[in-house]
Amino acid sequence: MKDVLSKKNLKNTILTENDKKIFGFAAYNKSRGSDDNPGEEYAIYILKDYH
Repeated sequence: MKDVLSKKNLKNTILTENDKKIFGFAAYNKSRGSDDNPGEEYAIYILKDYH
């Protein structure tokens, strides 16, 4: 698990946490299509208990 959360693997990923426990994330990168688009979101996940 530690390797998954290393800085190298978290490039373009935002983690959400509460009391130092991660409960969600969003992954993003630059747009695949247009240069004038600031980027796109690839994935978003939030644990059910935090909806």
